[in-house]
Amino acid sequence: MQVDFDIPTNDGVQLANDKEPDALGFVNQINIPTSDGEFNVWTTLAISQSFNQGKTFASLYGRVNFRTESFSNQWQSGAEIRHLFFDKLYLIGKLRIQEQLSDKDNSSASFLYG
Repeated sequence: MQVDFDIPTNDGVQLANDKEPDALGFVNQINIPTSDGEFNVWTTLAISQSFNQGKTFASLYGRVNFRTESFSNQWQSGAEIRHLFFDKLYLIGKLRIQEQLSDKDNSSASFLYG
């Protein structure tokens, strides 16, 4: 079991202004956020097993993300399998599925946070 915290670095509004007007005479202002202002708590439960004298490894996991700032909570599940070939090359396959836990509409959120 594991617990991770994503701590926001700001409120998601980091405005930058042009130093000079553009060709149409406008001073442009854009948002360059480094965070969306939400606090995340990821809880993870995983099981893993090695096979074939450690050359093959499989893992299954499930995660829940508890979110603030009116974002919907999320769940995530996945699997991973690895195999060591020729004592030098790992072949790794992963599958991850993620969905929200509620029907909250966050369509106003920027694609940057997708």
